[in-house]
Amino acid sequence: MKAILAHTATDLGNAGPDYRFGWGALNAQAAVDLVRADDTASLIHVDQVDNGNTDFYTFNSDGSVAVQVTLAWDDPAATKLAAVTLINDLDLRLVGAIASQLRQAA
Repeated sequence: MKAILAHTATDLGNAGPDYRFGWGALNAQAAVDLVRADDTASLIHVDQVDNGNTDFYTFNSDGSVAVQVTLAWDDPAATKLAAVTLINDLDLRLVGAIASQLRQAA
């Protein structure tokens, strides 16, 4: 639910998440539309990644619509006064033709 709401939020202020507006304004209609559009279970992936492992997903795009990817996870609460409070540290990388196009556009 967290990823769907962040993914479909209406961006405010600077592009992308920021300290003032977070992910933007909640767009419930866009969230419902995304879930309804996922009739083939190809848009929304819910998965669990074991420590130290890597998951790969492949998708195809004809370039007619901008590619958007959102990664969200839950972190268990840290103990009080813990030196390290972030338990999970996930990275998202897009590779392939789209990633190359994004780098060239930047």
